[in-house]
Amino acid sequence: MIAQLFVLWMAESIIMQTIINMFLLHYEKNRDIIKSLRATWLLFYTMTTALIEQKIEQKFHKNLVKVSKNRYDLRFIYGCNTYKIRIRTNPCDGEDKPYIISILNENKADITDDIMPYAGPNNDFFRIPYTPTDFNCELLCFVLSTNETFYFSKHEFIVLPP
Repeated sequence: MIAQLFVLWMAESIIMQTIINMFLLHYEKNRDIIKSLRATWLLFYTMTTALIEQKIEQKFHKNLVKVSKNRYDLRFIYGCNTYKIRIRTNPCDGEDKPYIISILNENKADITDDIMPYAGPNNDFFRIPYTPTDFNCELLCFVLSTNETFYFSKHEFIVLPP
């Protein structure tokens, strides 16, 4: 496995160029080839170890962890950092919460399956301001279970009723 990762690293010219540049910068600063090689090796080792740790974490750890009755932590890795989003589901127990039936674009094409993953379990888009432009649309039409229809134009933020 380590050999495969090494081949992947070497195949990436950007990463290899970064390592070469780090070596050259260190060498120009110290004029000691042994120290520069050690420093470069340490950098390469650190980067490779971080990559292996990420792969192991993704494989063996759950990305969605239940925190309480209606709360979950969604864990994801972006770059070399691990982030969490706390998701709250069913905030109004006992009430029928409106849900999205369909989402249509300006051509009246049903794009519900494309947009719903962004809407999240509460249909609040995880409180991230999206516009139809973010989904390459001029107009979005949301039809809710309450028979309400909401239209959002090109640069208008998508905000559905709770």
